[in-house]
Amino acid sequence: NIGVAYKNIKKYQSALNYFDSGIKNYPSDHLLNYNKANLFKEVSDFKNAKKNFSICLEKKKDFFPALINLASINLQENNLNDALKNLNYAKTFSKDNPIILENLAKVHLVKKNYLKAESYVKKIIDMDPTSINKMIPIVLGYSYLGDEKNYQKSSRFYTEHLCLKSFIFSFNHLKKKKKIK
Repeated sequence: NIGVAYKNIKKYQSALNYFDSGIKNYPSDHLLNYNKANLFKEVSDFKNAKKNFSICLEKKKDFFPALINLASINLQENNLNDALKNLNYAKTFSKDNPIILENLAKVHLVKKNYLKAESYVKKIIDMDPTSINKMIPIVLGYSYLGDEKNYQKSSRFYTEHLCLKSFIFSFNHLKKKKKIK
């Protein structure tokens, strides 16, 4: 916890010292390697981040946050196949996790596989209708490809769902019990 606190205030060397001390004293604790990996990821030392995420996963194979972060590094390095592999493996532990689904959609967007990306985004929207804006890159992707049929279909889905919920125009401030003057 002290290491995480130091990381949060960007005192990385102190945080690293605490993580290393914790790993030395509690070698089976996967969270120490996870937090150390996140520190390296934050400072863009992807080699050490991947190494520590891998050690974390050796200690706890089903720890999907490490898989997600490893996949995000793969995505930043444009290693899309490894990103997909890690995310699909993470999906076996948490099938309907919106973070996993969103990252899968991102990978498929980069691969220009808009149909697959759309399927993941629609699952996210089913879980949280306020995330309808995640559909915009897919609509733009179809436009970029010149795929008129899918462009129209996804645009229609977007506008129908946008109008379905009036969360954009909610007037919560009017629900106060004070009289309006």
